[in-house]
Amino acid sequence: MRIACLLVPDLPLQAALRADPEARDRPLAILSGPESRAEIIALSRPALDRGIRKGQTPSQARAICPDIGIRIVSPVLLRAAREAMLDVALSLAPRAEPAREGSGPFASEAAVHVDATGIGALHGNPRSEDAPPTRALRVHEHAFASVLHARADQAGIRGFVALASTRGLARLCARHLALASASPTSRKAPLQTTRILLPEDESGFLSPLPIDLLDPDDRTAQALTRFGLHRIG
Repeated sequence: MRIACLLVPDLPLQAALRADPEARDRPLAILSGPESRAEIIALSRPALDRGIRKGQTPSQARAICPDIGIRIVSPVLLRAAREAMLDVALSLAPRAEPAREGSGPFASEAAVHVDATGIGALHGNPRSEDAPPTRALRVHEHAFASVLHARADQAGIRGFVALASTRGLARLCARHLALASASPTSRKAPLQTTRILLPEDESGFLSPLPIDLLDPDDRTAQALTRFGLHRIG
């Protein structure tokens, strides 16, 4: 089986920007609730560039950037964005479903899993049929991932797409792409928004990753730490 994951690491922000695309190039912060007791849960790139960070209060953000836009997270816009993600996935494959919600540092994350078994060939180059199986799989799935990402972008959803053998691996790979894109060094390189994880590459991909990337609950994380386990591999 091959599973694609369309992942949006900052759904509250993307939901707000779908409703107001002109705000994409301005400093914007999304709050968890009314200002009196809220903290920032999502930020636009211009806001991050100004030095504002998640977890800060609106007053702290305004002290750093007086012209920052402040929005309260909207359940209506969130629901519309989730529906748009699922619609995009179902436009390319007959089977797709929302993934479980993230928690902790991934609480703003949303994802959709797509059954991509055999689907990639529909979006690939027919000439690649003569290529070795692994190479042909990579070519077809890259094409499928690119189309999925492009259609999400057209729907106002900027996210990341990864393909792997299981739902968990696909989401982990997409999450890794999202985190890599947020690092300061990534701004000097072209943004990688899709990745194909072939079966023979899975072990090497998992080995160096930190346990926190799995989003374990507190009890599990504490148990793993007691045993000295800090990486997946």
